[in-house]
Amino acid sequence: MDKLSPEREVSTTEPVCDFCLQTSECNRKGEQEDLLICRDCGNKAHPSCMNYSQDLTTRIRDDATSWQCIDCKTCVICNDSGDPGSLLFCDACDKGYHMQCHVPPLDTMPSGKWICYNCENHPTNPASLEELNGVTAIRVERRDSSQQSFSGSTCSGHGHETEDMEVERTVEVKDMHVQVDAENVQRELEMLSQSTPPCTPPMPTAPLSDMADTKNGLHDDGTRGSQSKSHDAKYKNMMADASKWEVADVMKFLESVGFPQEAKNFGDQEIDGKALLLMSRNDVLTGMALKLGPALKIYVHVSKLQKCQPK
Repeated sequence: MDKLSPEREVSTTEPVCDFCLQTSECNRKGEQEDLLICRDCGNKAHPSCMNYSQDLTTRIRDDATSWQCIDCKTCVICNDSGDPGSLLFCDACDKGYHMQCHVPPLDTMPSGKWICYNCENHPTNPASLEELNGVTAIRVERRDSSQQSFSGSTCSGHGHETEDMEVERTVEVKDMHVQVDAENVQRELEMLSQSTPPCTPPMPTAPLSDMADTKNGLHDDGTRGSQSKSHDAKYKNMMADASKWEVADVMKFLESVGFPQEAKNFGDQEIDGKALLLMSRNDVLTGMALKLGPALKIYVHVSKLQKCQPK
C-alpha cells in the first residue's frame, strides 16, 4: 500500500521540455542541454527545440531570468502583449517589439526574417548576424541625399573627411550603447535614431492571381506599392475571397509575403482558404512543422486576414 500513486510519481520527476517532453539530460538529439524556463508561466523548453542558434542561446542564458515563452512574449518597449498582429520578434535577440513601438517605427510588416534596430547596429556577433537569411533586404535604411550611413562607403572627392566622420560617429554610438532592457531601450534608440523608417517590402497590393509577379514590394513597372494606410483595406479586399481560396491560392499568398519554402508545408497538409482562416496561433507555430521565426511571421499575416474577415 506504500506504492506511490501516478500523480505523486509525476510530481517527483525532473522538469521536462514542453516540446519534446525530455529532461535537461537528454534533448531530441540525445545530448545534455539545460532547459530555458519562462519567467511568467514557468513553461520549459530546450533551445534546440525552438531552433535557437548557439549565439542566441548564449545571449538568453546571460540573462536567463528575463526569457519568455511564445505565449507570454511582450513588447520590450511598452511591456504589453496586446495587439499580437503587430508584435514582431527579433531573429537575433528574440526580443519582442510592436511595430509602432520600435524606433524607428515600422510602417510595413517585414517578410521573412527580421532583426531589430539595436541588433542591427550593435551586433554581439557580426559574423553570426550576417548568416541570417534575408536580413539584407529589410535592414534599416540610414541614407538620404546628403548623408552616408554609419557603415556606408565614403563620398568621392571627400573620402578621408567622410571616413573620419564615420569613424567618430561609430565610436560615439559604441560609447552610448548599454545593455538593452525594457527601461532603457526606448531612450537609447531615440538618441541613436536619426533615420527614416526602414525600407521593408509592403504587403501584397496586386490581385491574388498576380501576387507571384510582385517581388520585394516592387511591381513589374518598378513602382513601389501603396504604403501602410492602405494595407488593412487591401487585406479586407483579399479577405472577401479568402474563404474560397484553394490550396494553391494559399501557397501563392504565402509566397507573395516572403515564405516560398514554408508555403510547401501548407500545400502538403492541404490547407485551403477555409482552413487557413480557422488556424490558431498554436496551429501555425506547432502544427505545420515550421521553424519558430518564420512561423511567427506567418501567423501575423494569417491573423491580419482573420481580423478582416467579413462578419
